Amino acid sequence: PELGDEMARGLYFLRPLGGEQLREVIVRPAAAKGVVYESEALIDTLVAQTEHAPGGLPLLQFTLAELWDARAAGDRTIRSAALDALGGVTGALTRHADRLLAGTRASERAAARRILLRLVTTQGTRTRRSKAELLAGGAAREVERTALEVLVRGRVLVANNAQDGAYEIAHEALLTQWSTLQDWLRRDAANHAVQERLAQAASAWERMGRARDLLWGRR
Repeated sequence: PELGDEMARGLYFLRPLGGEQLREVIVRPAAAKGVVYESEALIDTLVAQTEHAPGGLPLLQFTLAELWDARAAGDRTIRSAALDALGGVTGALTRHADRLLAGTRASERAAARRILLRLVTTQGTRTRRSKAELLAGGAAREVERTALEVLVRGRVLVANNAQDGAYEIAHEALLTQWSTLQDWLRRDAANHAVQERLAQAASAWERMGRARDLLWGRR
């Protein structure tokens, strides 16, 4: 009971933010570090794109981090050209993901593709998997380990160390707006469905103590 009381005090429900609240989110953290935006028009663009984007707040968070990193050393101004280069709030994350993959070797890109597909259900939603579930055995394992590290460092995946190193896709927007991943899912739909059925059956078999009568027969 005492733990429940403490947890309840630690919860904060973040409701959708209106235009003025979004403006504060955009301007005030930068101002706290003495950094300004190039123009009011740039701030208005960020607000408008966030308001009309599904899952806008996480996308804004990512975009602002990218804009911050795009500044030249010592530059105290966030510029419109940097936002244009990112592709706006809705395009920043997907362009970043494509650039991340483009910077890997062909074998690592193929491994990243396999990992990402394992983190999407047949219903097109995110799922969590452990490192053991994501990495293949044999010679491919080291390549997949490298690809997994690249995806985590690039903030495409997040690792939850509290749950035996469970991994998941960082943003819902990658499922709905990243054309590369959507194309992979379309082309691999049949295999994906079979693999998910097999994974569920294997998990049930493990939970039931590897009972022989739960093994799949020839049919």
